[in-house]
Amino acid sequence: MRIPLLVVLVVGCVSPDEGKPTDVDTADGGDDEACVGSGTPEVCDGIDNDCDGLIDEELTSQFWIDADADGFGDALVPTDACEQPDGYVENADDCDDADIDRFPGNVEVCNDLDDDCDHEVDEGASDFVSSYADEDDDGHGDAAAPMTACGVPEGYTLDANDCDDTNPNVHPDALEMCNGVDDDCDGEIDEGDATDAAVWYIDADADGWGVPDSSITSCYQPAGYASADSDCDDGDARFHPGAAETDCTDPLDYNCDGSTGYADVDGDGWAACAECDDTNASANPDQTEVCDGADNDCDGTIDEADAADASVWYADADTDGYGDATVSTAACDAPFGYVADNTDCDDAVSAVNPAEIEVCNTIDDDCDGAADEDDAIDASVWYADADGDGYGDPAVTETACDAPADYVADATDCDDARRLTHPGATEYCNTDDDDCNGVVDDFAVDARTYWLDADGDTYGDASVSVDSCSTPSGYVRDDDDCDDTDAAVNPGATEICNLVDDDCDGSVDNGATMTTWYEDADGDGYGEASVTTTDCDAPAGYVADDTDCDDGDDTVNPGEVDVCDTLDNDCDGSKDNDGLCPCDVEEYLGEVYMFCETAQTWSADRTSCLAYGYELATANDAAENIWMVDEAYTRYAGKWWIGLSDQASEGSWVWASGAAVTYTNWSSGEPNGGTSESCCQLGRFGDYTWNDEPCGSSFYFVCEE
Repeated sequence: MRIPLLVVLVVGCVSPDEGKPTDVDTADGGDDEACVGSGTPEVCDGIDNDCDGLIDEELTSQFWIDADADGFGDALVPTDACEQPDGYVENADDCDDADIDRFPGNVEVCNDLDDDCDHEVDEGASDFVSSYADEDDDGHGDAAAPMTACGVPEGYTLDANDCDDTNPNVHPDALEMCNGVDDDCDGEIDEGDATDAAVWYIDADADGWGVPDSSITSCYQPAGYASADSDCDDGDARFHPGAAETDCTDPLDYNCDGSTGYADVDGDGWAACAECDDTNASANPDQTEVCDGADNDCDGTIDEADAADASVWYADADTDGYGDATVSTAACDAPFGYVADNTDCDDAVSAVNPAEIEVCNTIDDDCDGAADEDDAIDASVWYADADGDGYGDPAVTETACDAPADYVADATDCDDARRLTHPGATEYCNTDDDDCNGVVDDFAVDARTYWLDADGDTYGDASVSVDSCSTPSGYVRDDDDCDDTDAAVNPGATEICNLVDDDCDGSVDNGATMTTWYEDADGDGYGEASVTTTDCDAPAGYVADDTDCDDGDDTVNPGEVDVCDTLDNDCDGSKDNDGLCPCDVEEYLGEVYMFCETAQTWSADRTSCLAYGYELATANDAAENIWMVDEAYTRYAGKWWIGLSDQASEGSWVWASGAAVTYTNWSSGEPNGGTSESCCQLGRFGDYTWNDEPCGSSFYFVCEE
C-alpha cells in the first residue's frame, strides 16, 4: 500500500515582541538577516523578509530523500526547501529507498519482491516459466492445462507432451503395447513396434498356412497372412500341413511331410494313403485304439469310447467331485460333468458326499449309510440326570444329535442321586452343598449371623458380619463392640480416663476415676501442691507432680541442683546446704545466714555477700541480734561486720538491704567515730552491743538472704 504523505510545518520560536513592528538598525551591529522590514514582500531566500516571524512561508517546495539514487524518493523522509537539495527528488513514489532495483516502472522478476512498486509481488514477472498439470504423476504434463508462474508448482511439470494425463502408463516414454491405446503418445495406436506384437506370414493361397520368408509384425492379423509358416506350396491351397493324401497313386506331397501317398515310410505294411500317420508304425487300421491322444486304428476318431484302456466315468450332477454310481459312461478322458468317483449318495446335493462332515440334520451327509450318528460335528454332549431334577452329572455322558432318555444338556449337578441338590437349589445348614457352588452351607437360609471379633474381646464389630451355619473363627454372635481393634474397649470394659469410650456406652470418660493435677505456673514441670484440679487429662499449665517449693521460679524444683544463692533450689527443705557456700550457712526463723571467716573491708564483704545472692546482715530485733552474735562467737570471738552504715550521710544510719532501721543496739557512747567510723560491727566489746568502725578495716562478716 502507498504511505500517505505527512507534511509537517515547523514553526520557529517567537520572540516576546511578536506582533510588534521591528526595524533593523544595522548601525548598532544588529543581524541584518533577521528580517528586512515590515511590508517587504516575502521571497524564498532563507530570510524573514516581511518580519512576520516566519521564513519563506508558503514559498518552499517539498522534496523527498532518494537514498538509493534510483530517481524515486522515500515518502517517509520529506524536506521543505527553496531549491532541490542534493540526494532529494521531487517524488515520493519509491517503495524501498534502500534498494536501487525497486522503483516504479522497473521490470518485475521472480524474487518475492515488489520490484515495480505497484503493491504486488512477482506479478507478470519477466522470468515466468510455463508448466503443465501432471495429474497422473508420470512426469509428463497436459498441454491443455498450462500454468505460468515463477516456479513449477506441485503437481505440474515442464513437459507438455502427455496424451492422456489420467493414465500414468501413457506418456511419450512408455512402451507401445497391443491394447487399443496410444501408449507412447506418437499419434498411432498398436503399431507394429508394440512390444507384444505378433509375427504374421504371407498366405497367398489362403489355406491358413504361410511361408517363413515373407512376414510382418503386427498387433492384429493382416488380411492374406497366417500365424503358421510351414506351407510347402503357397501357390496351391491343396498343399499344407495336415492336408489329406487319399490317392495311393498320386505322387504329390500334399501334407508337406516330405512323402507321397503311396509311400510306406513307417514300414507298417500300410501305404501312406491307406493309413492316418505314415510316420508312426503304431498307427494303422490294424491297431487297437488306446487312450494316448492318437488315432491308433485310423478310424478318424481319437481315443473313442471303445479304446482298450478307456475308463468308466460317473455323473457328478452337483459338481462336488463325487459321482453317481447309477449314471456312468466309458471314455479316455472324463466327459464334462463326470468324475472317476462313484461314492456320492445324493448327486443332487453338493453338500452330501463322502468328504463332508456329518452334521445333525437328519441327512447322511458323509454317505456312510447312517444319518446323524454320534460323530456328527455338531452333535451335543448329554449328561445323565438320574434324579430327574433337570441337572446332569458331568461324569456320565453320551454324545448324540438329540438327547437320549434321562439325559439333559446341563452338566452342573454335584449330586445326581439327590433331587434337592443342584445349582439354584436352596442352601441349608446340613453339611451338603445344596446349590452346587462348591461351598458347603454357604448363604444357607437357616444360617445365623456372626460378627467379626478382631481384637478377641468376645464382642463383635457390627460393620463386619457373615452368615454361617457354625461359628467362624474370629467371629462371635455379639455386635456391640464400638472399637474392634482394641480388646480393652467393649461393653464390659471399665471406663477410664483416656479420651476413649471404653465401655461403648456412647460417652467418653464418663464415670472414670479422675486424676489430681497441680498448677505449674513457672512451667518447670513441677507443680504447686496447694493449687489443684481434677480431670482425666492435664489441663494447660498443670502437671501430675506436686513437689515444687517455689512455683514462681522455674530454676527452683526437685530436679535442680542446689547452689549457693539463698534459695532451696532442689526443694529438699534446706537452702544452701551441703557446704555449697564458701562460708558457714545457718538458718534463723526461715532466714539463711552466712558467717564468713575472711577478714575484708566493709565494702569488700558486702560484694562477697551479693555475689551469692546475699546482703550484709540486718538485725531487726534483739532476739535476732543475740542469735547472730552467739553464732558468730562460736566461730570467732571478735569483730564482725553487719550491714549498717552512715556512709551516705553522717549520722543517718541505714541498712545495706534497704530495710527500715527499727532496732539498734549501740554500746554506750557509740557511735562516736564521726565521719571516720561509718560502718557498724558486732562483738567490739565482747557483748551483744554494736560499735562504729572505719569502713576500711578488715573484719569477718555476716551475710543474710
